[in-house]
Amino acid sequence: MRALPEISSAMLVVTHECNLRCRYCFVQKEPESMTLETAKAAARFLIENARRAGTVPEINFFGGEPLLRFDGIMRPLAEWVHDELGERMRFSVTTNGTLLTPERTGFMKKHGFSLLLSMDGSARAQDFNRPDAAGRGTFERLRGVVPMILAAWPGTVFRMTAIPASCRFTFEGSQRDAGTAAEEHRELVRKARARPPKTSTHRIRPQGRARN
Repeated sequence: MRALPEISSAMLVVTHECNLRCRYCFVQKEPESMTLETAKAAARFLIENARRAGTVPEINFFGGEPLLRFDGIMRPLAEWVHDELGERMRFSVTTNGTLLTPERTGFMKKHGFSLLLSMDGSARAQDFNRPDAAGRGTFERLRGVVPMILAAWPGTVFRMTAIPASCRFTFEGSQRDAGTAAEEHRELVRKARARPPKTSTHRIRPQGRARN
């Protein structure tokens, strides 16, 4: 029997907590988080396997909202792997973007992170699909974040989830808004010398623990 390949990449669900309450989310919002010790053990396991396989290990930070554990896990783990151990490792994060700051962006760029942003389109679609824990819309919170992401990660992937209730206004906007947005985007692309961001779609499949 052929041996199974060494496991050298993993998605770490660093927390079940989230600052948003997306209508379609399958994750139970619970105050449960991974410890740094567990994250380090996972990283060491991947590093050792990758060394045997002759590959570069990879970790994707997922949640919940993983940036809630930026200071508790993401930052110290990257520093531990790259600076203390001196090992190569690729990091990535799947985030709603609302907790991203210039300082955090700079740190992730320094440590070679890639990023996937979950955002659902127009203000009306985003605010309907992805309100915060208090029920407030989140589109305006991302208005300054999106240009920062495009400047730091040209050509980054945005992930949109479409649901029947908001499909009709996912891409809506006045002609003026559309024209302004298009010009702002062209300027960002010129500055970053990048191609426009890609999009991908997928169907939501229920996961996690069912509750009565």
